[in-house]
Amino acid sequence: MNGAHRRQLIASIFSVWLASALFPPLAAAEKAQALGRIISVAPAKLNGLALPGTGTLFDGDRLTTGVNGWARILVTPEEQIHLGAQSEIRAYRGNKSIELELHQGRLTLRTRGRGLAVQSNGLIVQPTYSAPAVWEVARLPDGQMVVAAHRGILEVRAANRTLQVPAGQTARIESRTAQPTNATNRNRREPRGEIPADIFGPRSIGNSTLSMQPDRYIGRRLEIIAGTGKGQQRRIVGNTGTTFTVSPDWETVPDETSVFQLVDNKRALIAAAVFGGTTAIALPITLADDDVISPSEFR
Repeated sequence: MNGAHRRQLIASIFSVWLASALFPPLAAAEKAQALGRIISVAPAKLNGLALPGTGTLFDGDRLTTGVNGWARILVTPEEQIHLGAQSEIRAYRGNKSIELELHQGRLTLRTRGRGLAVQSNGLIVQPTYSAPAVWEVARLPDGQMVVAAHRGILEVRAANRTLQVPAGQTARIESRTAQPTNATNRNRREPRGEIPADIFGPRSIGNSTLSMQPDRYIGRRLEIIAGTGKGQQRRIVGNTGTTFTVSPDWETVPDETSVFQLVDNKRALIAAAVFGGTTAIALPITLADDDVISPSEFR
């Protein structure tokens, strides 16, 4: 190889290296945000569009099923989620777990560890240990929740207490909006109902009349319900007395026409859970796909 060819080869290698450093493959960037693979039976929709049978669940996606429909999310070989008929979830990647907001219907999960958590009606449900667990969460039409631990122990966290559901038992849980418990909180103006925005930015929104406890709302969700940016929902990653910081950034930056609200008020348990057998919400699941959970694994 002569000198000219050697210099040309070195220049080509350097160009390829520089391009890969400055412009990483798009597939890798997309994969980093993917939460799992979806297998579904119609009717099922992802972000309002009909699912053709398979798809990918990304951070922030909304998944719904209709009558006789279902969807299975394959997170890892050991972590899988079944969304029953007439159910709806929104999925987020949290700091330490994938968080599923259950808006209606029923979820059945097989997990190992605390990598998956379900939020509904202001409560958070999650396994307590790293051992394998099979569990269900159902949101009833009257707003109550039913939590069943088929295998493993579950933890239900509320504003004022934490409840454990032992393996083999089911808990029906009632909750209500948490109220301030001391003078300091009573003197604050916390966000309630619809709030007009007079503070806004690429990743923030707020109102100058608020007087919130700093960082009280980390992990909660808020949504712009009117005006510029309507329909955007984001996770709260911090708050000052007047302003929320959200993630990811707004696609459409809010302005003075925007109105926002917290998606779900934090709840307090108002009665001890009523325990029963696991048959309370256990339903048969019949799936033909080889890479999804078989019915026997839910027993």
